[in-house]
Amino acid sequence: MRMRLSLQHLDAITRLARIGSFRDTAVDMGMSQSGLSRTIQSIENRLGVRLFDRDTHRLSLTPAGAVLLPLARKVLGDYNEMLRTFDDFMVGDTGLVRMAAVPSASAVLFPQMIARFNELRPTARFELHEDIGAPVPRAVKDGLVDIAIAPPVHDEDLNYREFLKEEVVLICRSDDPLAAQAEHEWSVFASRPMIALSNDSVLRGMTDEALRKVGVAINPTFICKHPSTLVAFVESGAGIAALTRLAATQFASERLAFRRLSGPVVQRSIGFITHSRRTLSPVVRLVMKELRTEARRLAKAGDGLTAP
Repeated sequence: MRMRLSLQHLDAITRLARIGSFRDTAVDMGMSQSGLSRTIQSIENRLGVRLFDRDTHRLSLTPAGAVLLPLARKVLGDYNEMLRTFDDFMVGDTGLVRMAAVPSASAVLFPQMIARFNELRPTARFELHEDIGAPVPRAVKDGLVDIAIAPPVHDEDLNYREFLKEEVVLICRSDDPLAAQAEHEWSVFASRPMIALSNDSVLRGMTDEALRKVGVAINPTFICKHPSTLVAFVESGAGIAALTRLAATQFASERLAFRRLSGPVVQRSIGFITHSRRTLSPVVRLVMKELRTEARRLAKAGDGLTAP
């Protein structure tokens, strides 16, 4: 027959066996000696066997008590470990953070943030996915990641919260005459070969719109899928390009110059994309808080970045 014992019952058994005195155990448990005696008697009645032999001088385990004691200790140990594990999860010390991001955001925002985070919470784990365009928010929608760091998305299943704005800047070689000026208008692309990103990137749509506003025909010399390829073409002297400030920070080099573009000033919003019907874990929420802090630090230190 299976007898039901509570965690309080198991706690009373293990404490009494360890302390060896009803009086001292009762004090340790914050109860009366008679109350402890009734508790032990109730346990023994439920089990139909004595667990402790006691007389006026000593208290000892019966054979049944000797069998039950290590089992009770294991159950209590497992229970306490379960609570510790859950507490660690609830305060954000443990857990898996799955993030998707556009390359410039992951390269500039993540390294120092994750390093600081892991110093305080070394058991937290990160899983990072990099891509451009639609695959980034789609990873959130499909449940592959918890959050994405990317430009705005319009989808009823997804929420967007901005935490950083970055200007689109001109990138040229440092020995290019354009590098001598701190700022240029978008019309500069009318007279120079332009390197552009592919049509599936958010940046391409922004640059095309800016060029249309100033009446510049859009006819790139080269079209690249990734910003790193675009930068390589600019370094080779094949042309000039427009790039976001985060990407400019990522590709900073003595061979390259980044200059402000105006008329109009074009900014890209970067924010958190989350699923509207999924609950975020505590560790993910803490990472989002740290990313906001990192964005403010970068905005304070660099031109062309603002952290609303």
